[in-house]
Amino acid sequence: DWLFDRARAHGHSQRPLLRSDERTLSYAEAETEVQRLSHWLVHTQGLAPGHRVLLRGGNSVAMALCWLAVVRCGARGFPLPADKYNQWRQVEMVFNPLSGTVQ
Repeated sequence: DWLFDRARAHGHSQRPLLRSDERTLSYAEAETEVQRLSHWLVHTQGLAPGHRVLLRGGNSVAMALCWLAVVRCGARGFPLPADKYNQWRQVEMVFNPLSGTVQ
């Protein structure tokens, strides 16, 4: 929330924060999206402070919003570029964090 609070305090809420070829979001618009996403993460998905979240995708406005929402919930977001997903899947198949066993 520090990012959005600071923008608001300095009168920058309507300045662009995130921009792509498809859309541009101001600080205020991004804050609204981050609030919506973080509410969904907490109340629908059960995200809690201290949780770790792997975010898979490319450089995009959506990816940035997701990361900001995860951080707002007190969780740790780990972005994974889409082109690295297959490498991560191989690691996931070797180590099962739920059981703590190597498969």
